[in-house]
Amino acid sequence: GEWVGGATNQNSVGRQKSKENLLFCIREALRDANRSPSDVRGVCMGISGVDRPLDIEEYKEWVRIFLREEGGVGQNESESDCSGDRDRDSLGVNIEVYNDAVPALLAGSGGDFYGGVL
Repeated sequence: GEWVGGATNQNSVGRQKSKENLLFCIREALRDANRSPSDVRGVCMGISGVDRPLDIEEYKEWVRIFLREEGGVGQNESESDCSGDRDRDSLGVNIEVYNDAVPALLAGSGGDFYGGVL
């Protein structure tokens, strides 16, 4: 699914509004795809204003809590099909968070970026 929503740069809109906007977009993208949080096996986000390890962990935790509370994710890890993902956490979901420059640079590669170095 796909959804366009409000700003998620915590430096512009503040942490609480950033969190609200992010989770709203995830919720609506899942609805658009006719999926539930329990269907999620991976999340990759490029977020403006996310530059420090503490920022990255905070955004990951927001997603973890959302998946756990709204979809029961992590309650039955035997359902996970993400074995081997490098950042797979206790939910069985691979969650990656990058500064927005990373996906922008990758998009400029035309999608052929396997093994590339920036």
